[in-house]
Amino acid sequence: IGWVDEGFEFDDGPSDDGVGDDKHGWGVDGARQHKWHDGPEDYEKVWPWPVTIGCAVDLDVPKRRMIFSVDGVWDEEPAFEGFSFEGSIYPAATGIQVGTFRFSQEDCRYSPPDDSYRYLRLQDGIRTGRPRRPASP
Repeated sequence: IGWVDEGFEFDDGPSDDGVGDDKHGWGVDGARQHKWHDGPEDYEKVWPWPVTIGCAVDLDVPKRRMIFSVDGVWDEEPAFEGFSFEGSIYPAATGIQVGTFRFSQEDCRYSPPDDSYRYLRLQDGIRTGRPRRPASP
């Protein structure tokens, strides 16, 4: 689970590639204990099952960072920082057998890392960002 930018290429068919396998994605995987951006690196977090994963991104330059939480407990250190991206970034997941994305404060069980982070869907129903559909073959 993580983020992809506009350069990420969606594949509608079976594939071993996913979020973080190339330079257009950043993801964490507590089941396999890897974080991914243009390939795998060690990630020491272990996820219980079932689990709620939180994803937060700070796009302020120069400290850009991505932080993840497990059942409401945010990592002390960002999984990724100082990154650049193409266009916009979007929440993304691969390899999830059962899951639900939640973007509004009302739907989220846990809080963001601090008050400087906002939900992707604001309380008044206005969305920030824009939805993106997978490309067709």
